[in-house]
Amino acid sequence: LIQKDPALVEKFVRAWIKSLLYIQQDPQDAGRLLQIYLHRQGAKISPETAQAWVGMAEYNHYVWSAPIVADAEYDAWGLHEANVLKEAPKLAPLVDNSFAERAMQSLGIK
Repeated sequence: LIQKDPALVEKFVRAWIKSLLYIQQDPQDAGRLLQIYLHRQGAKISPETAQAWVGMAEYNHYVWSAPIVADAEYDAWGLHEANVLKEAPKLAPLVDNSFAERAMQSLGIK
């Protein structure tokens, strides 16, 4: 998709970053919105579950720095050692921050 429609990927990344910023600014309202959305999809969750799920957004990163990549690779190594993964992937060659960096710049995020 990156090669096929880079404008769409950039639009998606910009919207994703905006949603994470909103979650950080108002996690209570974000949890309430999540509950409403899921209710409309036919699933009911408690306010506590919604808040817990919204709280997991803190683990999302706009840009993957070298320490973040190393941490994810270490997690993959642990999954490999536990026989969950057949091999521990090297993620650094797969990380492309260009879309996130452009989105952040367009949103005025440093």
